[in-house]
Amino acid sequence: MSQEKKDYFVAYFDGACDGTGKDVGIGAFILNPYRQQIFSVSKLIPADKLNFQTSCNAAEYLALIEVLGFFSQNISPDNKIIICGDSNLVINQMNLHWKCKEGTYKQYYLEAMNLKNKFPLIDFKWIPRELNTRADELSKKVKKTAKTTNYRIYPRNIRYSYSNLERELQTMINLPYT
Repeated sequence: MSQEKKDYFVAYFDGACDGTGKDVGIGAFILNPYRQQIFSVSKLIPADKLNFQTSCNAAEYLALIEVLGFFSQNISPDNKIIICGDSNLVINQMNLHWKCKEGTYKQYYLEAMNLKNKFPLIDFKWIPRELNTRADELSKKVKKTAKTTNYRIYPRNIRYSYSNLERELQTMINLPYT
């Protein structure tokens, strides 16, 4: 049974950090227009690799950079993309509603903006934490196991049903759910 094709890719991201100068966990996944998972990442980044310039906001941006990096290497810029996250700061800054003045995360903000600007049809949506549980789990599971994993899951290997998540996303962005 095939799913109906949507006209956009959708990504979810989350970051986890226990405080300034601590290791960072990032998690994200991307669904293609058929709502098949085409990318997933769960990675622990040691604080020393980031010169101890870490924070919760830096973790969120590092997760977003993973998503944007995948898109820039694998997806044509003329595709419509919706990126969802539960960080009010990141979503509002990516949508240019809030400015980034300074902070531990500023270098990651600049990198994310540079990648974002490659995609004219990109949109960022804030979602409640309750709708971002999978990305949250991906960001935290590596912190619990203290192992670094970076993997991609392609549709031929495994498929997930995202119908409830898709329904919630459609409601939030005021698109008709079919």
